[in-house]
Amino acid sequence: MTFPWSNLLAMSNAMTGTPWLYFVLYLHLSLDLSCLQVGLLMAYLYLLRWISNNTVIYLFDKLSRHYSVFLILFCSLVGFSALSVFLLLSSYSSLLVGGYLIDHSSSYYWYIVFAALSLFGAFYLSLGVLIESVILKSWGEYRMYFYGHHRPWSEWTVVLLTGLIGVMCSLFSIFCGDEDQCDPSDLLPPLFTGMILLGVCVMCMIALFKIQFMPSDPASLGLTPSTPWLLKNAVVQQSDLHLLPSHFAPYKPYSLFGESLSHISEENASMVQRMTSHPSLIREASRTSSQSAYSFTATPIPIMNNNNTNNLSLLSASGTPSSYGAIIYSSSATGSAPAVENAGFIPPWLGTNPLVGRRLSGNTSYSYDPTTPLVDDDDDTDGDATSEHQHQQQQQQQGINVQSSSWDAVPSYELALFSFVPPDMPSIAMLPFILHYFNTATINTTNNNDTPRYSTPASATTAMMANTYIPSIPGPLLINPPPVDDWKLRSLQLTMFLLGCDSAMLQVFLFVYLYDCLDLSMLIVGATGALVILSNILLLTTVTKWIHGINFTRMTTLIHATLIICSFSFLWLRPHHVFTTIAALILPFMQSGIFYLAWLVASDRINTLVWSDQQRIFQRAVVSTLFCYVGPMAGAMLTGYLVSSSEVSSGKGSDNLLHPSSFTPVYHASIGLLAFSFVVSWGWSTDD
Repeated sequence: MTFPWSNLLAMSNAMTGTPWLYFVLYLHLSLDLSCLQVGLLMAYLYLLRWISNNTVIYLFDKLSRHYSVFLILFCSLVGFSALSVFLLLSSYSSLLVGGYLIDHSSSYYWYIVFAALSLFGAFYLSLGVLIESVILKSWGEYRMYFYGHHRPWSEWTVVLLTGLIGVMCSLFSIFCGDEDQCDPSDLLPPLFTGMILLGVCVMCMIALFKIQFMPSDPASLGLTPSTPWLLKNAVVQQSDLHLLPSHFAPYKPYSLFGESLSHISEENASMVQRMTSHPSLIREASRTSSQSAYSFTATPIPIMNNNNTNNLSLLSASGTPSSYGAIIYSSSATGSAPAVENAGFIPPWLGTNPLVGRRLSGNTSYSYDPTTPLVDDDDDTDGDATSEHQHQQQQQQQGINVQSSSWDAVPSYELALFSFVPPDMPSIAMLPFILHYFNTATINTTNNNDTPRYSTPASATTAMMANTYIPSIPGPLLINPPPVDDWKLRSLQLTMFLLGCDSAMLQVFLFVYLYDCLDLSMLIVGATGALVILSNILLLTTVTKWIHGINFTRMTTLIHATLIICSFSFLWLRPHHVFTTIAALILPFMQSGIFYLAWLVASDRINTLVWSDQQRIFQRAVVSTLFCYVGPMAGAMLTGYLVSSSEVSSGKGSDNLLHPSSFTPVYHASIGLLAFSFVVSWGWSTDD
């Protein structure tokens, strides 16, 4: 297989996002802002990033065409926002302040900074989730196998570029000669601007020339055309196995010996007839189910939970109650499924018709048919070719491009179903649930006697999500799902909020502490940033081998103990000491890996606490929002306040130089938060 464009897209996105690691140091040095001002601006950027991430993905999923135009326009705005922050703002900051036109206390200066950072947060900080969504959609039906292959390329690019920035700044200070006039931080603005513009140009070229080939097909991936891998008569070539992750083995229960077991009469017509008609033999629906390798359609049986007796009035008359506490709809029923009330407000990725599913075409390419109800194979009298012809004809009548419908078939919110995505990715799924929550509250205030009433909007939202909010899945699948332990979920959310707050206290001002307080060179600062990303790579490489067999109580103990040790160790660091240089490399490496480990453990714990995909999406979105946005907002503001107040009280803030003792209250507060977080974690880490 040739070098895939998705890896190049991920590498260019990594090049564009690398300056974010140095952003706090840039604000403190180049713009001459105090720690309190930096903390407030960072909190504002975290909030703006969460809003822009959800909004951009919500708009991107609503597109039916012109994906390349959207991506090129967005990348252009990213480049313009980078110019306004890293080049123009830094260039004119000395003129505005040093030239006595205005000063920091003037409102005009803050209007300029606020406007530039608003543009920066709205576009630059949301570029990462947009690129991840493009890569996810591009894999199409193969996303479960190949999504994530770009992560090592992206992470290693960040490692190399982060270290390269430190090396270039150190060389700049060496060859400049006059240390008083040549500050290594002066090289940061033009360097960051060049990296962002280069990455944006590469992404625009990919969007212009490569996006028309998406989603991927077997030919573009170098796969041998064959039947789908998970079916009984599937054949996986040896060349295909090299493309799969090392930990993945195709599961083919009826091809254990490389040949089909014909004596197992799975496709017996009478058995199929019994399974589709008898109420006591319910077939388990799956994401992609088919009776044989080349059958075109498969009709899943929609199952609705019968938790509320009032819901029976909304069901079709053809529904038949079963002993499982569910309602089963016959495939021949005219009203195949109850319509979801106010369906126009529900995002299209959630779906409103439980009978909407997937099609399996003859060329082994899965694609969604969101506008046409599925027809059972037994009822297809014209044959598979006629069905395919009618499907294509209907798409031509509606003016829908086949490629666009395939893009629509893969919602971006499926990023929240992957356990090993970056911690901030699942938060993109919060907006649809928030919209549905408020919409449900409005419905409950205006409903009539024929509409089932719920005690609170939250209960109505939960009831709806538990039955219909399954993105990309053909209808509700759960039969009497097990009850969810609310205390475990609440304690997990509180723990992740506290850890997110602590991560901001230990990591947001890390480069400022190393460079300005401990007087370390930019070479050491760059090496520290590279080791921070390297710790995530090591965890990402090995997580699949041990994450599912861990003891949550032991892991939470290890996480909190390691972070407390790191906080204590930072208190003993002093400038111009050999131990300080070694500790500046080891401690950030440990704490960064531990924070990422905390996210992996919490994400895996959600899989054991909730049992449906839509609830896992919702819970991961909540935990991600608390861990990556709400917690860091509080931590950044608290850290800026503690550092600034300590400098004012000690009187060591002359010439905007910080003393290591200024961060002592920060690490004391961090230890207290970690102790409280450890106590709270007992609520979700211990098993009953």
